[in-house]
Amino acid sequence: MKYLKTWGNSPYSPFLFYSILFIFPIVFFMFLEVGLRVADYGENLELFVPAGKAYPNHFKANKSVRLRYFSKEDKEVFPRSDYFLKQKPKNGYRIFMLGGSTAVGWPFGENMMPSRPLARRLSETFADKQIEVINLAFTAINTYTQLDFVDEILEQEPDAILIYSGHNEFYGALGIGSAKSVGKHRWLVNAYLRLQHLKSFMLLKEMITSVQSLIAKGGGDKPKVSLMRTMVQDTNIPYNSPVYKQGVNQFEGNLRDIIGKFRAVGVDVVVSELVSNLKDQAPFVSISSDEQESANKAFHTAEQLEQEGRFDEARMAYTRAKDLDALRFRAPEEFNEIINRLGTEFDVPVVPMKSYFESASPNGIVGSNLMMEHLHPNINGFFLMSEAFFDAMRKEGMIARQWPQFPEAGKFRKRWGVSEFDNVLAHLRIMELKD
Repeated sequence: MKYLKTWGNSPYSPFLFYSILFIFPIVFFMFLEVGLRVADYGENLELFVPAGKAYPNHFKANKSVRLRYFSKEDKEVFPRSDYFLKQKPKNGYRIFMLGGSTAVGWPFGENMMPSRPLARRLSETFADKQIEVINLAFTAINTYTQLDFVDEILEQEPDAILIYSGHNEFYGALGIGSAKSVGKHRWLVNAYLRLQHLKSFMLLKEMITSVQSLIAKGGGDKPKVSLMRTMVQDTNIPYNSPVYKQGVNQFEGNLRDIIGKFRAVGVDVVVSELVSNLKDQAPFVSISSDEQESANKAFHTAEQLEQEGRFDEARMAYTRAKDLDALRFRAPEEFNEIINRLGTEFDVPVVPMKSYFESASPNGIVGSNLMMEHLHPNINGFFLMSEAFFDAMRKEGMIARQWPQFPEAGKFRKRWGVSEFDNVLAHLRIMELKD
């Protein structure tokens, strides 16, 4: 008792008390982390894993990486299985493609990922090189996910990065208007993503998810809905509103970091403009206000201008209607301005995807001639995307300063493996999305 009184009256006692109070949880979580790693707790969430016994010399994208951004209860979405060599060959040229559902070729199968015809066409052009194009895109992700991938991609010695991303910025995983958001500040979200690499954080996350799942089940069975429907938290994000501006800042900040990290170590980057259905997709949510016209009014104005043959004005009005649409499934035109500005800032090529799609559309206005619904290209559109990336790489002298004779886009497409079954399957998936 005497010693306790002495310690309690010591001038160091508050310091010791608060030091122990601060250090104890740190030590506890350190031992917990070590214990969980020794026990091999949880799934492997690394981006790349061995391709399996049949391909002992190859890596592939890890399907379980999805659990960094989605829960086990969510509909399973994950990157496709593009294999690549563990040891990069001396004559190798390694490309990674980043993006969301458009970059992964949805609603078609793997043969219509824009990276697949690109890879084949590059391989035929450079028969002396081993070209690898690894597609890491998947549905319902945005630049947060792509930025999270950067360090692991750099470990695989990439030569070039192709980026088509922006449509999921508001509602994709961790986006500003998403049900999967963990905050509105970039530093907070990126800190959350770094914590995903800790086993103790995974344990805590699974405990919280399990409790939420039990509470949800208590409410009875819920009707089945599409993944993107479950992703949408804020269905009303007016143009130039505070939430809209936060989404724009999120996109620009993440894309700047992505490009900057690759360029800092000499990796080539090609970033593409974004395209969507303007003519044949009326606004999802139209809002009237004293400050600006409604999306529906802008859309009807565009239709009238097109009927009058004033096509340039009509295209601008259709674009305006898309930007005013408060349900932000389609990227606003401001994103293309950011893409072009960052291209100039970092001296990286920008694929003029809008020009490609407008040139292939009646009156220069993109519609269902190239689009399945609001933003996913049809087969013609995906071949056009692949061609645009191919042309951008050739003009920049990537892979080689002087390119040898290469297969023409039209002739190359005629012998590509695509069938009526691909179209039927894609339309069924679109019907499910729209249901």
